[in-house]
Amino acid sequence: MALRSVHLRRGVPLLALLALLLLVGAARAQAAVELLPDLVEQTPANVKADSTGLTFDSQVINRGNGPLTIHGHRPSNNGQNMTADQIVNLVGGGTETVAGIGQLHYETSFGHQHWHFMPFNHYELHKLDGTLVGTDVKQGFCLGDNDSEGGLTRVFTDWCRQNHPEETNVTEGLSVGFGDTYEAGLELQYVPINPTDVPTGDYQLVHRVNQNADGSHPVKETNYSNNAASVEVHITWTGNSPKANVIKKCPGAAVCGGTTAPPPTQPPPTQPPPTLPPAYVPPHDSIAPQLTFARSTTLHFTSRTAAVVLSTTCNEECRVTAQGTISFLSAAKALRTGVTTMTLPPSQRAKLVLTLSRKTRKAIRHALARHKRVRVKVTLTVLDEAGNKTVSTRTLKLIR
Repeated sequence: MALRSVHLRRGVPLLALLALLLLVGAARAQAAVELLPDLVEQTPANVKADSTGLTFDSQVINRGNGPLTIHGHRPSNNGQNMTADQIVNLVGGGTETVAGIGQLHYETSFGHQHWHFMPFNHYELHKLDGTLVGTDVKQGFCLGDNDSEGGLTRVFTDWCRQNHPEETNVTEGLSVGFGDTYEAGLELQYVPINPTDVPTGDYQLVHRVNQNADGSHPVKETNYSNNAASVEVHITWTGNSPKANVIKKCPGAAVCGGTTAPPPTQPPPTQPPPTLPPAYVPPHDSIAPQLTFARSTTLHFTSRTAAVVLSTTCNEECRVTAQGTISFLSAAKALRTGVTTMTLPPSQRAKLVLTLSRKTRKAIRHALARHKRVRVKVTLTVLDEAGNKTVSTRTLKLIR
């Protein structure tokens, strides 16, 4: 009996050690879980045709469990592209690196002059039978937290090191709940068309995110099934002047219109972008851009209002990022609008649309119904081609 008692007492630490090892193993397994992004391609919007080609807005939103973080690096300022890696956050802390998923190159055209990640988004124009008749001409994208789609804290906000071609390390990406919109009219934001290759008729415009020419996916994410969206569009020609009308929208689908499924197609290989000339320097201009606003500072807020709209004009071509802070009389905590970024042509009035969440709209209606004072203070950060920066504010009064 004494001997058996000794064995039992010695067995207790052994069992405890085994339990501890199991717990450590479970913790390590949990720590290795990846917090991946989910890149959701939005349906092509604002589709038009002009002498340039078929133009449109494109947007990608991160609906995943973690941010999309792209880190570009090169050994020196040698005028060459950077190698792009994906940095993945892990549950429990730490990161892992997915190396060599693409490149970053410095885009020199105005409105850009920053580092573009490629490959990222592709645009295709197909006949209804699936025949490819047009592709994009873009050379990558600068990724940033420009559109709040439920996200709260913006992380990627430095415009991909704009006006810094000498950088050897650049980080850009999309936080969870944020999107990045490229608007019609921006440089290279179109698919070239002509009346010979794209005569009058119905076509499918397809946007694809995160897909290589061979069909593989450079970026790791939780879901690849929502990487495409499309519209059916009718194109007509009057001489050499085209016109486009959207017939049908197909969110989340690479096929839109037609009676037969188009054959599998792959995005075209991205043409190598020109490397940055060693002698390139941004323009030397020390005059900061200036915004002017409409005289009225009062906005009528109705049951259908979904955004705060601010009209403004820039005295030169400039890029504006705006966000509003909404305050209520006697309220303890202010609310925020969505974030919007636009490139404004010189001396042309434009509308900045600051979206409002359903919760925020409800709070504003509730406050106005009780005759509380509601103000929106909009902060606007303005950059011109030379990198000169201006920060302006505009306070608006909301009324019923």
